[in-house]
Amino acid sequence: MTSLGSLDDRVWRAFEPAASPPRARLETITALREASVPADVLIAPVIPHVGDHPRALDALVDACADAGAVTVFPDVMRINPGARDWFLTQSADALPPHLHHRLAADFATRNAMPSCYVQEVTAHIHARAAHHGLPRWEDYMRHVSNARGSTPGSAGRRASRE
Repeated sequence: MTSLGSLDDRVWRAFEPAASPPRARLETITALREASVPADVLIAPVIPHVGDHPRALDALVDACADAGAVTVFPDVMRINPGARDWFLTQSADALPPHLHHRLAADFATRNAMPSCYVQEVTAHIHARAAHHGLPRWEDYMRHVSNARGSTPGSAGRRASRE
């Protein structure tokens, strides 16, 4: 699994400067698929107001599907108090002021966006993935487990009974 929260290089440079560029991560997925290795993508972090626009999310899911991802798993950004100052400093330096102010207001007193927002973004990503025939991560894992003739954790249960 690889993570990819945005195709925008500005977002990557601002918030994931030590990670590989978005296109390099997509190339990794393609290389894995060409080697017949299943590759899934954790679409994360989806940064509110920065990477959550429907066209940006569609482009991201489309790129993952085009690279050969077998599934995508969306995860909207949560921020722990220890990372808040760094994140807000980065957003002040990298984003237009109106976006920074929205993020600062949203995360001033909470660690995550409201559940209705998270559900909306997640549903959008799942719908776009379904457009490409990509199953939800849970469904993909269930299929893989069934194909192997077991369910997650069954090997451990068998071993404990022996």
